[in-house]
Amino acid sequence: MRRRHAAPHEDTMRYLELVVGPFQHDERALTAALDVLLVLRDRWKLHLAACAAVRRAEKRQGRRTPRGATPFDRECERPPLPDLHLNGRPGGP
Repeated sequence: MRRRHAAPHEDTMRYLELVVGPFQHDERALTAALDVLLVLRDRWKLHLAACAAVRRAEKRQGRRTPRGATPFDRECERPPLPDLHLNGRPGGP
């Protein structure tokens, strides 16, 4: 089974840079980037748990073949990265 990532690496790195600044050269921005990554990881884990719950329900109903919308299928939508806030801080002012 192939595991899919929440977002492509380049998109995530660009998103982090837009949200927290140049984290490659700034220790505070690097710490903030880690905090953002932890939040995104938690959201991705919730998404996976929700997909797993749907799949378990389908199996209980006798549907043994996935419907093609699991996080591991090509057709599955990835949860979008949160909207950027122009003040440079994730989660609001």
